Amino acid sequence: MNSVMQKETLKKNQALIIVLSFYGIMHIFTTPLLLDDAAYSAKWMEDSFFSLIWYYYETWSSRILIEGATLLFNKLPFLIWRLLDTLSYGVIFLCIQEIIDIKGKKSILLAMMVCSYIFLQMVSAGWIATSVAYNWTLAGALYSFMMLKRVAYSQKINTFKKIIYFPIMIYACNHEVVIAISLIIYLLLVFLLRSKSIVNKVSILYIGIVIHIPLLISALFAPGKLARYEFNITTGFTNLSLTDRIRLGIVSTFEHYVKIPNVVFFLFCLVLFLSVLEKKKCIYTRIISFIPLLIDCILTIYYFIHDIILHGKRNYIFEDITLYPEGMELIRQSLIIVVFIIFIICTIYSLYHVFEDKGKMGLILLILTMGFISRLIMAFSPTLFSSGTRTHIFLYFAFIMASGMLLKHIHKRGYNGFICMISFVGMSVNTMLTIVAYLQGHM
Repeated sequence: MNSVMQKETLKKNQALIIVLSFYGIMHIFTTPLLLDDAAYSAKWMEDSFFSLIWYYYETWSSRILIEGATLLFNKLPFLIWRLLDTLSYGVIFLCIQEIIDIKGKKSILLAMMVCSYIFLQMVSAGWIATSVAYNWTLAGALYSFMMLKRVAYSQKINTFKKIIYFPIMIYACNHEVVIAISLIIYLLLVFLLRSKSIVNKVSILYIGIVIHIPLLISALFAPGKLARYEFNITTGFTNLSLTDRIRLGIVSTFEHYVKIPNVVFFLFCLVLFLSVLEKKKCIYTRIISFIPLLIDCILTIYYFIHDIILHGKRNYIFEDITLYPEGMELIRQSLIIVVFIIFIICTIYSLYHVFEDKGKMGLILLILTMGFISRLIMAFSPTLFSSGTRTHIFLYFAFIMASGMLLKHIHKRGYNGFICMISFVGMSVNTMLTIVAYLQGHM
């Protein structure tokens, strides 16, 4: 009897086991005291914990909780961070699974997509410094959104989950991008539920908004903002107009996903096309749904030839977009924006034909919009360049969530098998990149 129950438990949780096992293995190839991690560790030898947090708050960042976690985990045994960071990917998967309501075999495909996220992006400022600021805040944000879904559907929330909800939400909202996205979602939900009597509406939703206020004030008016402003002056960011910043955000974001083969983005375009292909017979609808996938393939081939073959480019960790384009560069960036607009129009058109429930269509558009806003915000900060690819994590998982929602509309075995194969390629590439980087760091 016990063996039968164990088999059922394993079968029920096999998707979660895939995620935890995969990222558990990936963490074997992580190394302590890289980049910012080394700097944090060295500074703690010179000053006290709280003095350093206050120093960072006054001179650079409002992320006092994140900075504190970075300092702390750089002092603790590296194994503790490895275990907690592996668990954070499990939390991300479980939250996505509940938010988009995906079960059974489709949850395994979702797990494989989660494992296709480029893990190596989390080393761009050191493993600990990057993960506690981005991966952990993403996990916290998704947990709070999962709780909001339970509120919206009047589902019961036990006392323990209520207790841990607030500290998790506060930690996640210590990141400027997260608090902006989170506040938009909270206010939107208040508007949608304004006339409904819902269990936990006050204890979760309204109190959550109240907590956002001091966090937002801190993010906007922390003393370190002055240092950021001075950095803006030295980098030329203060001279950028609003349209320049929007151009910068669109071009730097869109190019990231098409410059090199990007499995997560390709999967989103592929799943979108296959879901339309299965549901609609109209040839024009099918052609329009194929355009996003075609754009991805054509641009990736173009950049591969132009950047890698002709110009020998090898490093894609940091953004390299021109702030003030002129001549051919201005034309090139303008063309990218035109292609981006075509991509958006075709995507929205395709989603309209996939989702008969327009509420679900609204949800997937909200997820993708919030993911894109997380990147557009970066165009208003000079750290767009120094932060590197780690700032894309929110949009990456927005694409994964959207792909998961579309998966539920694909039933043909051949289609699902092809998606599984591409996802496996993504996992393999992820593994290869991590191991190669680890070996190069030890040569």
